[in-house]
Amino acid sequence: MNRIISIPLTVISIAMAFTSSYAQKKCGAEMFNPNYSFCYNGKVYDKCYGMQYNPSTHICTGKTATRATCKGVNYDPLKQRCGSDGVQTKCGNDWYYPSTQFCLNNTLVYDKCGGKIYAPKTHHCSGTVIKKNYIGTDTFIDGRDGKTYKTVGIVSQIWMAENLNYNAEGSVCYGNSDSNCDTYGRLYNWKTALKVCPSGWHLPSDAEWQILVKFVDGADKLKANSGWNNYKNFLNNETSGNGTDEYGFSALPGGYGDSGGSFGYVGCYGNWWSSREFGNYEAWSRGMRCDGGSVGRGSNDKALLFSVRCLKDDTEFLAMKKEEAEAKAKAEAETDAYIKANGDTFTDARDKKTYKTIKIANQNWMAENLNYNAKGSKCYENKPENCEKYGRLYDWATAMKIDTSCNTQNIADCKATISSPHHQGICPEGWHLPSDEEWDVLVKYVDPNWTSNSSDGNVSGAKLKAKTGWNESGNGTDEYGFSALPGGYSDSGGSFKNVGIFGNWWSSNGDGYEAYFRYMYYNNSLVRRGLSDGTNLNSVRCLQD
Repeated sequence: MNRIISIPLTVISIAMAFTSSYAQKKCGAEMFNPNYSFCYNGKVYDKCYGMQYNPSTHICTGKTATRATCKGVNYDPLKQRCGSDGVQTKCGNDWYYPSTQFCLNNTLVYDKCGGKIYAPKTHHCSGTVIKKNYIGTDTFIDGRDGKTYKTVGIVSQIWMAENLNYNAEGSVCYGNSDSNCDTYGRLYNWKTALKVCPSGWHLPSDAEWQILVKFVDGADKLKANSGWNNYKNFLNNETSGNGTDEYGFSALPGGYGDSGGSFGYVGCYGNWWSSREFGNYEAWSRGMRCDGGSVGRGSNDKALLFSVRCLKDDTEFLAMKKEEAEAKAKAEAETDAYIKANGDTFTDARDKKTYKTIKIANQNWMAENLNYNAKGSKCYENKPENCEKYGRLYDWATAMKIDTSCNTQNIADCKATISSPHHQGICPEGWHLPSDEEWDVLVKYVDPNWTSNSSDGNVSGAKLKAKTGWNESGNGTDEYGFSALPGGYSDSGGSFKNVGIFGNWWSSNGDGYEAYFRYMYYNNSLVRRGLSDGTNLNSVRCLQD
């Protein structure tokens, strides 16, 4: 006898709903759940809070799909994006602004010239005017020693087509052999290279090297068609290291030397200085190898001996130098006037050290890092000369002059030992370690666009950093005479890090088990706020009560 089982209608409905909710559909080669996704032109997209939309015109924001606009201009989110200066489009792997730039062969991005597109292989942009590229070769006689050099026009530049061979003091021939000077030119340290080119020529900047490298697209087109060593390729086959010398640049592998009199890699490596520094001890250079097809870029010790290629001055270069000099002179005059009106000095009665001071807004700051020799403080790398330049480094408890246990315990537990509203800490009488809020006042004053809900000052770092002492092009304008220097820091293990790169300064308060500090970085114009274990050693700037 068959038995009939009655199943409630609600159970059947739930089961059907459960099954249908997971019914998969196909979109191109991909399966998707239509309850949560939808198919558009063969691709799957997530619904916007249960709704389908057109991904080529709309984006999902909040709980609805809205028309994609960027600074009032509609765009296609599938092909474009909204950048800080407007709509951007893809060029190979890079994004660019079609309003001010153009894409060549879907690989390289160039700025438009006076709003116009041009052909970089045959023309270049001079200001806002499109001009024909330099072509052909010529010669130049160096009036200092009568030597004649081949020259070559490539894109918007005229280069010497040989390495410089001017016998300046400190320059050498590879291996101290005159015959190598005849072949490869002389080798120069960076300081000598800066001034060694003849009148009307100059050591190319890193940016000027980049114009050449971007235009030719590969070292093989710049390397001479003889003079480079052979090498073994990945199949262990003998392979020529020579180039095609397509543009007549005729790069040769002159090797390098060091200050100790050693030489290396002639025949395989060619290295050329640029005029751009990378901090106090290094500068940027370009290099080519017998076993490589690209032009390398690296920073190297200024004492190394590299080849030099000189670049001819042009009206743009001369105008740029004049503009730079005028802008620098104007900025320095304004800064000098501000410091004269607001600067002073203060002598610490404890050790008789005198510090520059500067009034900014309604605050009077030391314009130098504190250099008071408190127990536990250190000079960077334990070198006294670094204390003279950057001041001493202090852990947070030493900077606060409280028990060292406060470096690692909850700051709230140390509250009884912290004075309010000002905590003197390691600072001299009448001065105190600035609070996080007092740092805010400084940053807000030098950058009025900064807001309290952000830890970053957009341009305050550039205005507060010293004019010298920061790595690469990281120096500031020092508009207010604050003269922030990158003293680096030390960790609890005794390692020293990032002098020339970072400047870190303690605040008198913190959050939880960490203390606030402000820091500046060589590679941007910001003043940022961080939290750190109190065992790290940072710089101190004192603020007058």
